[in-house]
Amino acid sequence: AGNAGFQVQTLAERGLAGVIGNIRTLGGLRGDIGDQRYVGEAAAEAHGLMMAQKDAVLLMARTMFTGESGDLVSKIDLRTRRALGSTDNLNDIKTSMAQGDYFKSFVDLFGISTRLPGRFLASEDEYFKVITMRRVLYREAHRASQIAYTTARREGIGRDEAKELASQKYADIITTTPDEIKKMMTTEARKMTFQGSPEGFFGRMGPLVNSIPLVKTVVPFYNTPTNIINEAFDRTLNWSPVYKAIKGNITGEQTITGKELDDAIAKLTLGNGIAMTMFLIASGEYGDDVVITGTGPSEFAAKRNIMDPAGFNPASIGFKQPDGTYETMTFSRFDPMSALLVMGADLANYMKYEDDPNVLSAVLKGYVLATAE
Repeated sequence: AGNAGFQVQTLAERGLAGVIGNIRTLGGLRGDIGDQRYVGEAAAEAHGLMMAQKDAVLLMARTMFTGESGDLVSKIDLRTRRALGSTDNLNDIKTSMAQGDYFKSFVDLFGISTRLPGRFLASEDEYFKVITMRRVLYREAHRASQIAYTTARREGIGRDEAKELASQKYADIITTTPDEIKKMMTTEARKMTFQGSPEGFFGRMGPLVNSIPLVKTVVPFYNTPTNIINEAFDRTLNWSPVYKAIKGNITGEQTITGKELDDAIAKLTLGNGIAMTMFLIASGEYGDDVVITGTGPSEFAAKRNIMDPAGFNPASIGFKQPDGTYETMTFSRFDPMSALLVMGADLANYMKYEDDPNVLSAVLKGYVLATAE
């Protein structure tokens, strides 16, 4: 659900970034050619997503059968992923049974059964990697065609000939994909499934955490939650690209591209919009028909006294039933969007139960700084 929601969210961001880029460059009339997001990129990515469904399902099934994704990258950050058995590939077990080595087959099969959660995880990640790679391919083909069209028009070439050049460029990218786009496809596929290598401080901490055996028995994941936190940060408090763009305009130095600026503003706009929408709903926009809870009080007894009588769990949304009870569901694992939803719900809960203006001011500051912590 988190991966699927992230696919929809990033598609919306791409469309918003295209609108921002169009406005910022006055429809491509100002600035360097290609240094912007184009409006049609979101539609191109959506088309690529639909075109990838058959391949995505086939490769997901292959991963389920072999136990390994195509790029051999997994969310599970363990140096040794197989403690029982010698293989995860069902074909190897079939071969062992055909050779009469039933004991080896039994041990391998038993090992696979203990690792089924990881197998399912790798399989669904493979599905989202494939559709992300196809999204990137069609998006970059569209960008290349738009750049070819704009370049031709600025050189005085007629509209019809420019369209033909753009169409040819689009077809070339799809059929003979350049290496830099292939690399971009792989990088973004891992990013969209939260499997990229964290950078900066978190990247330096990763090897240290992964090297502590006792910690790994209870925390087999490091890169994934770190990447989720970074994605939430990008959509709430990441002022850095905007600041760099303004600084570059003042000093004249190129600190960030226009395309990166379009993406950053779109992420901030949509991310904070989601959090504020949740805040408004949790504040009682729908009366008691829809009730939303945040994380609740930090003290266990207080949380139990508030949550249990109403039948609510933390970070849940409840819909009132005809008999007056509520049917609830949690949104705490809807990563990375859950961070935005929980922040909005927490802010609404504290605003509802607090009258001290100093405390409210502190809570508002906490809302802004939550992801920084």
